[in-house]
Amino acid sequence: MTKRWGLKKQDYHAACARRREFRALLGERYGPRDFAVHELVFGELVANAVHYGEDPIGAEVALDDDGTVQIGVENAGKCRAGECFGPDQSRIGRPPLTATGGRGLEIVRALADAFEIEHSPAHVSRVTVTLKG
Repeated sequence: MTKRWGLKKQDYHAACARRREFRALLGERYGPRDFAVHELVFGELVANAVHYGEDPIGAEVALDDDGTVQIGVENAGKCRAGECFGPDQSRIGRPPLTATGGRGLEIVRALADAFEIEHSPAHVSRVTVTLKG
């Protein structure tokens, strides 16, 4: 089962609504379970895209029968390989201890079973995360 949503830059109200829909979708598909990690990962990726990305912004989830959840979030903008996540995309740099932000993707990476960042020549960035059931 796959679900897709479109979002707009700076539309935080819609981002919150999509997060609630995502949580409800998980409950409908898999029954009562603790989906706090799933919701945190989805919310962080969508919030980052809405805050930092450019339109069009999209979110997609694929729910497998075995409980595996794949989340993909993409946005347009000027982010290219080496500019947003450092020259080595296999590791996201740690922000200074005094920073008030910049830890979201690091947290997502730590929680995910698989994490990938792709950049297209057309300046579209996509983060794909897999959480195993």
